[in-house]
Amino acid sequence: MSEPPTIPRPSPQGFWRRLRSRPRLWLELSLIVILKVLLLYIAKQLWFSQPLAPHMRVAPERIEQQFFGQAATPVSPSPEQHNDLPR
Repeated sequence: MSEPPTIPRPSPQGFWRRLRSRPRLWLELSLIVILKVLLLYIAKQLWFSQPLAPHMRVAPERIEQQFFGQAATPVSPSPEQHNDLPR
């Protein structure tokens, strides 16, 4: 039996050599990456830079209280609440 033909893999050095030898490809890839970064920045500024309305602002003290305040004590269910559970 003969062995199946092996497909030659391009070497990593060959990729960079081809990329450097094709300045137009390098230019197109660079422009695409710059355009994507620019579009992401514009989307961030449009949709994520400010709250939707002024009444949606929260005072920093309330945020600190939420993060660093005392934990609420867990409430154990009363026996009456157990009767409401489906069996």
